[in-house]
Amino acid sequence: MPSFLKSIKAFAFTALLLVGTRSGIVEAQTAPAQLGEQDPFEQLAQQYEGSIRPLLESHCLKCHNDDLAEGELDLARMESLTAVRRELRIWQKVLFMIENAEMPPKKSKQLTKEQYETLRSWVVTYLDAEAHANAGDPGRVVMRRLTNVEFDRTVRDLTGIDFRPTREFPEDSAAGEGFTNTGESMVMSPALIDKYLDVAQELASQAVLLPDGFRFSAGGNRPDWSEEPLDKIREIYNSDTQEYHFREKWGTVNLTPYCRTLIQQRERLRSDSAQVDVVAKEAGLNQYYLRHLTSLVSDETQSELLAEIQKRLAEAATLTDETAIDSEATAIANAIHTWRDQLWNIDPVGQLFNQGQQPQSPLTQSQEFRLELKPSGNEGARFSLVTRSGGDGPQADKVHWKNARIEGPEGSSPIALRDVRAHVARLNTFRRDTLASVEEYLNAIAASSQKEEFTPIPELAKAHGVNELLLRAWSDFLDISLTRGMGITGLITEKATRIAGRDSVSGWSANPPNVVANMSHDQTVTIPGITRPRTVHVHPDPQNDVAVGWRSLFTGHVRVEASVESVAGGGNGVTWKLTLQRGTRIEQLASGHIDALGSIRPPAINDLQVSAGDVVSLVIGAHDGNHSGDQTQVNLLITEQSNELRSWNLAADIAGDILAGNPHVDSFGHPDVWYFYLPNQDSKRTDVLPDGSLLARWRQAVESGKLEDAARLSAEVSVLFQSGPTEATPESDRKLYSETFSSQSAFFRRFDYATLAQIAPDLGDDTQDSPWGIDPAGFAGDGNGTLVVNAPNVTNIAIPTDIATGRTLVVTGEIAKSATGRVQLEVVAGKKDAVDSLAPGLPIFISDESVARQQFEDALADFRELFPRIMCCRSVVPGHFVNTITLQKLHREDEHLMRLMMGDEERAHLDKLWAEVLYISRDAIETLEYYPLFVEFSTQGTDTHEFIPLEPGIRERASALEELLQETEPVHLNALIQFAARAFRRPITEFEERALLAMYADLRAEEETHDAAFRGVLSRVFISPAFLYRIEEPVSGEEDGAVNDWELATRMSYFLWSTMPDEKLIATAAAGRLGEPDTLVAEARRMLGNERVRGLATEFACQWLHVRGFDSFDEKNERQYPGFADIRDDMYEETIRFFEDLFRRDGSVLEILDADHTFLNETLAAHYGIEGITGDEWRRVDEMKQKSRGGVLGMATVLAKQSGATRTSPVLRGNWIVETLLGEKLPNPPATVPELPDALSREGLTVRQMTERHVSEESCSNCHVRIDPFGFALESFDAIGRYRTEDLIGQPVDTLAQLRDGTRFTGIDGLRSYLVNQRRNDFLEQLCRKLLGFALGRTVELSDQPLVDAMVKNLTENDFKFSAAVETILHSKQFRFHRGLESTHEESL
Repeated sequence: MPSFLKSIKAFAFTALLLVGTRSGIVEAQTAPAQLGEQDPFEQLAQQYEGSIRPLLESHCLKCHNDDLAEGELDLARMESLTAVRRELRIWQKVLFMIENAEMPPKKSKQLTKEQYETLRSWVVTYLDAEAHANAGDPGRVVMRRLTNVEFDRTVRDLTGIDFRPTREFPEDSAAGEGFTNTGESMVMSPALIDKYLDVAQELASQAVLLPDGFRFSAGGNRPDWSEEPLDKIREIYNSDTQEYHFREKWGTVNLTPYCRTLIQQRERLRSDSAQVDVVAKEAGLNQYYLRHLTSLVSDETQSELLAEIQKRLAEAATLTDETAIDSEATAIANAIHTWRDQLWNIDPVGQLFNQGQQPQSPLTQSQEFRLELKPSGNEGARFSLVTRSGGDGPQADKVHWKNARIEGPEGSSPIALRDVRAHVARLNTFRRDTLASVEEYLNAIAASSQKEEFTPIPELAKAHGVNELLLRAWSDFLDISLTRGMGITGLITEKATRIAGRDSVSGWSANPPNVVANMSHDQTVTIPGITRPRTVHVHPDPQNDVAVGWRSLFTGHVRVEASVESVAGGGNGVTWKLTLQRGTRIEQLASGHIDALGSIRPPAINDLQVSAGDVVSLVIGAHDGNHSGDQTQVNLLITEQSNELRSWNLAADIAGDILAGNPHVDSFGHPDVWYFYLPNQDSKRTDVLPDGSLLARWRQAVESGKLEDAARLSAEVSVLFQSGPTEATPESDRKLYSETFSSQSAFFRRFDYATLAQIAPDLGDDTQDSPWGIDPAGFAGDGNGTLVVNAPNVTNIAIPTDIATGRTLVVTGEIAKSATGRVQLEVVAGKKDAVDSLAPGLPIFISDESVARQQFEDALADFRELFPRIMCCRSVVPGHFVNTITLQKLHREDEHLMRLMMGDEERAHLDKLWAEVLYISRDAIETLEYYPLFVEFSTQGTDTHEFIPLEPGIRERASALEELLQETEPVHLNALIQFAARAFRRPITEFEERALLAMYADLRAEEETHDAAFRGVLSRVFISPAFLYRIEEPVSGEEDGAVNDWELATRMSYFLWSTMPDEKLIATAAAGRLGEPDTLVAEARRMLGNERVRGLATEFACQWLHVRGFDSFDEKNERQYPGFADIRDDMYEETIRFFEDLFRRDGSVLEILDADHTFLNETLAAHYGIEGITGDEWRRVDEMKQKSRGGVLGMATVLAKQSGATRTSPVLRGNWIVETLLGEKLPNPPATVPELPDALSREGLTVRQMTERHVSEESCSNCHVRIDPFGFALESFDAIGRYRTEDLIGQPVDTLAQLRDGTRFTGIDGLRSYLVNQRRNDFLEQLCRKLLGFALGRTVELSDQPLVDAMVKNLTENDFKFSAAVETILHSKQFRFHRGLESTHEESL
């Protein structure tokens, strides 16, 4: 345990055990009261000696004497009134016994009626005389410890956090008038001291040190503490801005409502500046920002951009139609938004401590434009080169459009805009000529495909007199290979030897996937699967299949056989398939799946047509993506079925020397026959030839070796391409013609601008009258293809669909250096007209050498000043919404918000919150500690030049924070002393202050940090008797003395609120005015109207009615009442809200019985069977008597609490009414009488019948005839307070009640009427007695009876308003005074 905790614990035990180990009572010495000679007592003495003493001797002393003293009652020593007055409590007990017919016992000699009345009358007269003789006695001086509830609420109001620290404390005991705040019950044990010490340390640990003091937080660490002011900052940021998400969350302003207000309220804003704030409030706008914007409706001269806004607002003010006004307001706001977004850039924050919003200039001298061309049918792609003028004149606004070109996909050559016409002409001619010669190319390809050996394409082209490039293009287009191995990609290139440590196992590996072989002739190995000699194995992975392929060397027919065997267990098997690949076309021949350790030999495929270059492959894949245990032995056997009848065997050809190459030779010595590769899962190409078309049939004939058919079909293709389709042409050939003839066909798109110029350089001369591109004569002769125009200007251009599809226009726009004006350039799709004005959102081109440049820069600055893009950074924490590592943990960016949207107070408050955040978080110090790690982590392998310059600033900020932390240490101590005064609820004494400061000094001397020492002293405050107890200082001597204003304030606040005084009450006490009658009444009424009076509802009303803590009441049968636990919170809330409302509006106390309203939410209303109440919110509901509700008699808390676990209890409910509401005292039931069972009767009796049978016992009837009838009246409510007409056994409930005096009434209405009209005074006296006992925190003594009577009288004379009873207490001597320390009083009950 740290030393400072030891010292605090020692202090706590010493201080608290001294003041409250036993009962917390400072006893005044008691001695017989010296009352002097008084006439009432002389007469009482005579009566006692003449008639009372003889009655006692004849009827009582036989049992109640010196020897027996039954019931600890000795009446023999009561020889005179003087002796009687020494034993006041005894005579209160005597009165109770005779009134309840407890004495004399029934077996003893009974008093006659006359004797009974004589004895009772004398005792009552005597006790009344004693009450008046001691009236106003404040009672014993008691040190009252705060109850658990008072402690929790005091901590809440002291710290601002609802910690509820006593949740693990033992429950407080009730005493006195049944309340937990009774001083006599306030024990303080060593175990409880330990708990208070733990709480003190916990509370101290929640203190958050600030630059100007400290506060408390519910959070448990520094980040949590920092987050609290950050949440308030975000709340401020969010109140006047809307979210704009760009990397971070920013706060921006929607200008549309501001523009609408500037239009609609123009004259008000212009005529009277005082109207600005009024208008802002009416429109729900920020008043400060509207003040700034009113310059736009004034006559003040504005710079260029603002002047345009000013002009538009003035023009809009002439509109009268609301729709038109809204439309124009939106248009103006959008224009401002567009300019705003153009003038400000938002950069990432968090790395370089830079502001996110940075001004950017739209001014430029040149810019590249890119426009994706989107052609539309025969019209092609149309676009416009637009040159907007700033109104400076055409000579001032000369523009150059440079290097305009059409760019295609990567690898293709661009087409200069000036060459478009030539390219279109060349393309049309080339396309016509190429299709006319198609027969020559088809015949060349057909002839080559039948040769067993490949002829190089240049030689083939020369032999047939065709163009080599076109021959390659036709081959690719038709998907017929003219090159060896065409179509195989993904070869495995990495060699692997000694696989699994086996010398004989090698292969080609991507580890996995792989292809391996056991080169041994006779040794089987495990790798981990069984690998037999001279076998080939493959292993796929979840992403890649593995294939072994055989490339055909000839054209003919073959037989294909394969075997697949899983040789490693533990997996889920593999997939397999046989494929035939022709060029890029892949045909699946067979496929399937085998389980782990399974095998298959698919049926042989006979007469498979292959051409030279085709590839037959066996492909193995991981089943369902699981490649565990997927080692697979494979073999592929290819047998020629024509000509030489040769055979190729995968295992035989490669197993002995698998590493010889990939591709691998065959057993005949032919190179590049066997391939080990990873097939591309998406490699299957869509066939470009329509099914059934001439070219599709031609290709099929070639692949089948039917050259005569192929020659005939090639001739037909030539006729189709030269003459075009006719009406008789099949749809497949019409489609073939249209798709092939297009310049974007799979064939012609191979020829870009440069390739076409190389093949046919002389085909593009005819460009006259072309609708496409631009006349080359319009371009300057500078070699850059520059188009020169004067603003305003629009050059409309069209590009044919064949060329535009999939391409982009690229051009550089530039203002001439000699130009003196301003222009805007844009490249837009479609045809546009010339515009002689600037538009928001577009770059502004101004020559760097123009004198107008600075003037316009100033205009842009004015616009930025009024219209920032963002007002603040709402994220606060950089990178909070993106995955970035940041050096800067906190980012403040709100200067525009503070400047434009805040007043001085708001700015000061925001600055204070930020100061708290930076102070609490220690951000500057942590950044310095983190900086070296950040630099090392984020700049590995990169240049650190961006981060090194940050170090001096980081160190400077950390040093400044260190200095501030030291400078504020005395501030914290001063705040701690002030806090102690609030905690003690009075000014702190000089001695106490010195003690606290001395403890701090001692802890620092022991090398504790300031933080630890501060918390140690704060813990001592929380464990101090001055905090835990309501300590008062009675005056010396025998005379009573008035409490001081601080003590009076504490008494009032714990009486009415069950918590400490608030600032207003403290201020009144400090001014010394609380004791003034008018001030006292005013404060009392203020306090009763305060929401804290809820404490009086729970601690007084609910304790009095025995329903406090009902929200945790669990004494109901869950099977019979399964929903009770879910609704008991609502039941309890109804009771609390009822009394809180009664106290706050100063209602009549008779409403406790007779109210026609209650408080409900949807859940409780449904429980009560009341319709029309929806939602969780609570509300007052009137006319409840007709629903058998209203007042406490119809509340579920009372009805459920005074019932059994399974059924109702008229006994409990009746006893509650008699004792709790009417204040009658009943004797304890005889010990020999069994309790009424809680279960239902097995004989089919109703609860009423069981109760009546039970009380037929003579020993029970005396009390039960007094209480049971009241309970019978409430039988229309079940055990959880629901209204009913039948009981649990289906019998009608009987609510008729007949009292022992013959009074009869029925149900809750009759009971309510009886209590209000016939027992009103009994109820009022009980209420007043309980309220007084709660207020004084002690038992109500006999001497308090006159005060109780006065409370009842004042209630009756003031319409029974609750405040009448409260004010009577507050003005009483009992509440306002101490008993003198040497005072002697006999205590009474």
